[in-house]
Amino acid sequence: MAMLARAYSHAPRPGAERHACLRVSVVPSKLESLKATRGPEDPFRVHSRECAASRMTSESLDGAELERTVAEQQLVILCQCGSALSLVSTGAPLVCRTCGRSYDWTDGVLMLSPTADPDGYPEELSTLLAEVEPRHFWFAERNRLIVTTMRRALGSLAGRSVLDIGCGTGFVTAALEKDGMRPCGLDMNLAGLRVARQRMNGLLVCHDAASVPFRQQFDVATLFDVIEHVDDDLRVLGEARAALRHGGAVVVTVPAHASLWTPTDDASGHKRRYTQATLRRALADSGFELLYLRYFNALLLPLQLLQRRLVGRRQSSTPEGRVALVKDALRVPPTWLNTLLELAMRADLPLGRLPGTFGASLIAVARRV
Repeated sequence: MAMLARAYSHAPRPGAERHACLRVSVVPSKLESLKATRGPEDPFRVHSRECAASRMTSESLDGAELERTVAEQQLVILCQCGSALSLVSTGAPLVCRTCGRSYDWTDGVLMLSPTADPDGYPEELSTLLAEVEPRHFWFAERNRLIVTTMRRALGSLAGRSVLDIGCGTGFVTAALEKDGMRPCGLDMNLAGLRVARQRMNGLLVCHDAASVPFRQQFDVATLFDVIEHVDDDLRVLGEARAALRHGGAVVVTVPAHASLWTPTDDASGHKRRYTQATLRRALADSGFELLYLRYFNALLLPLQLLQRRLVGRRQSSTPEGRVALVKDALRVPPTWLNTLLELAMRADLPLGRLPGTFGASLIAVARRV
């Protein structure tokens, strides 16, 4: 199962995968060197460590607190003309003195793209996703696996800045913030960002992942079930790289194996599924050095294969039919089954230490070089 409602579009079925599967790749020496790489110290990093224990709850976030959070982050945003704009306030539009463009705020979200909501993305899917995420075994355990993997590869996450590209409703972004990171979320769907605003305290930007408006400002960039939705995955990976400080890390999750393709992938806007080989190559071609790569969601693979055989018989060429497929995939199982599947997915953490692990998804950590 993938992040099904991340980007709703009409995607053709991809061709065959480019290479055969490889084994899990973990490079201890490189992991240790990256754990020691934190980038230059800055005032907000110090402040974040000091107040980590008393971090605001998402329910308490109001205009004044958002103003303070944005001012402390001291981020610089690229205007469409290429000029650098210092973001220090949410009280007024962000205006470029070079070209005169003005960027306003909507519901606590900085609108860098005024027409950023993708055509045909039903707002009801963002609403449904926000309601399902806290209850569905997949999303909770995926968060656990992501945070655990990042700690294993990068060391302590506290105080590190992170750009979550394609943050959607902010479910993962909020988990990273809870673990002490300083997040900024970027997504092209305003409905999802409105939900994210209720979950997290950091800056949220409405903009396209293919033109990230930050350069060399983050310790970590994340792409959780994002690059399978875009035509040019190398471009998005390259934009993530450009947003990182030298030595920063990218963390990526993707669905695995074209053999698992069903109409649900089409309905979810997937362009492709990956193997270890194809994801490894994409990261290398984008200027990253691989540190960690493994499959996950292994124990649930037989159930997913069965599900895909059943779902594979359902075809739909209408937008309504595709929305129905996504809704079915997001249905929360009965409590007893949800708990059982949660435990099965939790077993992926120790299984990840074994060579040759197989699964329906991939997670990778790589360093900018």
